[in-house]
Amino acid sequence: MQIEFICTCTSPVTLCNLGVGATFGESILHDLPRDSTVVTKTTCELLRVEQQDFRLIWEVS
Repeated sequence: MQIEFICTCTSPVTLCNLGVGATFGESILHDLPRDSTVVTKTTCELLRVEQQDFRLIWEVS
C-alpha cells in the first residue's frame, strides 16, 4: 500500500508518502479545515473514523 499526502494550498506538492499502518487526518482533533489531499497510489483499504471516535482513540493511545 502506498499513500501520497499532497498539499493543495498553492500548486500540488507531495508532502510525504505513507505506508502500511500509517494514519492521517489528525486536523479533526482541533476542528481545523483540511489543507491536504490524500491520494492512493496503489489499491488500499482505508478505515474512516468519525471525529468523536477518533478523539477517544487518540487519547487512549
